[in-house]
Amino acid sequence: MKYVNHHHGCSGFVPTRADGSEWAHLLVLNNGAVVHADTETEALESLIPGYATLTRNDVDARRRARIGHAERMAAAVQQRRIDTAISDGRLNPADPDDALLISILQLPKSEPMLLASPESPGVQTPWEGPVGLILVSTSYAPHTDTPPAIGRVSWLDPDDERAYLESLRDVGLSTYWAAQPATGAAG
Repeated sequence: MKYVNHHHGCSGFVPTRADGSEWAHLLVLNNGAVVHADTETEALESLIPGYATLTRNDVDARRRARIGHAERMAAAVQQRRIDTAISDGRLNPADPDDALLISILQLPKSEPMLLASPESPGVQTPWEGPVGLILVSTSYAPHTDTPPAIGRVSWLDPDDERAYLESLRDVGLSTYWAAQPATGAAG
C-alpha cells in the first residue's frame, strides 16, 4: 500500500498507515510530491509507470525496467551537467576539443566506456574531465567485461530496488528514506 501527497512538500503533514504506524519508505519526487510506501516496489512505481504490475516472480522484467529507467535518467542528469558547465564557462561547444568532450559525455548510457590510456590498454584511467560522468553500474563489471570507470564518476545502480532508490538519491534525482537498512538484494 502507498500514499502519495501531491502537495509541494509535506507541509508538516506526515501520514500514517491505517494501524497508526509509519510508512517504511518515503520518496520525494522532483515535482514535490511525497510518496509514502510499504515497499521499494511501490516507491518505484511512482517513477516507473507499470513497474508494480510486472509479475512479482519475474525479477528480470523488473530489473530490465530499472535499467532502462536508469539509462534515461543518467542521460538526463549528464545533459544537465553539460548545460551547467556550458553556462558557467567550463565548456564551450564552439571549441573543437570541448565539442568532442560533449559528444563523449552524451554517448548512450547503455554502453560501457573504457577510458584507457595507450600505456595501459584495457585498464580504466581516472576520469578527471571538467564535467563529472554519470554512469549506470550494470554496464560495467561484474555485469559486463568492462571494468568500472574511476575518478569523477557518479553511479546509478539499478541492480536491485533499494540500491536504485539510494543511487537516485545520491545523484540528486530524488530524496529517499527507508525505515530499515537494506537487508540484501531485492527484485
